[in-house]
Amino acid sequence: MKTFIIENNLTEKNNEETVWSFLPDSALCNAGKPFFIPENSGVMEVFIAPVVKITRLGKSVAPRFATRYYSQAAAGLHFRDTTLRRQLLDKGLPPDIAQSFDRSLILGDFLPVNEIIGDKPLTLQINGIKVAEWCLDKMNTDIGSLFQKISTANTLKMGDYLIPGLSAGSKICIGDNLELNLDDKILLSVQIK
Repeated sequence: MKTFIIENNLTEKNNEETVWSFLPDSALCNAGKPFFIPENSGVMEVFIAPVVKITRLGKSVAPRFATRYYSQAAAGLHFRDTTLRRQLLDKGLPPDIAQSFDRSLILGDFLPVNEIIGDKPLTLQINGIKVAEWCLDKMNTDIGSLFQKISTANTLKMGDYLIPGLSAGSKICIGDNLELNLDDKILLSVQIK
């Protein structure tokens, strides 16, 4: 199973080339469990990460057929050591160890895709204060085009995940309470330890 993260899909970044990274299976964690900040980490940040579940095998998927390959999505939170990530990137090294560690992606329940990825924004609150928002209309590249780009290089398999874009990051500390909301509904709640 693969988790694709589109790294540069926010309109303010305005990059021409779509770039993605991968998360291992061990990075996934279900809701209801706290997030433990790894020892000796630098500044740890959290990102809103909506996750689309891929439901069939696909290679070189045309954008117009992309909706045949997914029907569910989940609200997710992705954690990164942004200090370490920046150091690695500055040295021309891959940033995997700063973002692909165990339990770095916490997922809520999978629901029909339009309930998670639609017109309404996902909002993140830390200790009751809104700190970030994720909207479909802030993406440079639509999901259908992402399916085409990824499946040209990588075979999509049933059970793979796609994160079509991350929100801006928000710093977290031990003791913080995170809530990911859609309107007034709490989709995900995580305690930082």
